[in-house]
Amino acid sequence: MDPEINPLFPTLSSTALDGGKVTLPDDCTGHVTLIFIAFRREAQSMIDSWARPFDEAFEADPRVLVYEVPMIGSLTGRLMGGFIDAGMRSGIPGARHPYVVTWYGRYERYCDILGMDDLSVAYIFLLDRDGRIRWRGKGYSDHTGLQDLLGMTRTLLSKE
Repeated sequence: MDPEINPLFPTLSSTALDGGKVTLPDDCTGHVTLIFIAFRREAQSMIDSWARPFDEAFEADPRVLVYEVPMIGSLTGRLMGGFIDAGMRSGIPGARHPYVVTWYGRYERYCDILGMDDLSVAYIFLLDRDGRIRWRGKGYSDHTGLQDLLGMTRTLLSKE
């Protein structure tokens, strides 16, 4: 990603698994924030391939937040939303519930703005303290991508 182009992450408001209202990027202002977006359950292994090493490096740092945003279409959300959230709550540790924000609705606008053109993969966005996208990735992690993500996170944290 061109370091000179840092678009603001689009406003996304929904309810986290703990029942709290979350508005991104507003609720992460002042933090370096990693956001995962996925459209299919099968993309969870892609998220995990980035999240595990990221957590190892930054989990103890209170200046860093990590959100997962499962995006689920309008029809499925209306029919199965409660069931889907209940299933996620039972499979995700309670400490993560405030940071898993399920989006139910039309997600095409977000796909256009964020360049998410393949709904079968997970997308990863690293935001600076002002909510601007400073790094992005998709799919499974690889050595180079992880090093870029971790390095950019360290760079953003060093800018106090």
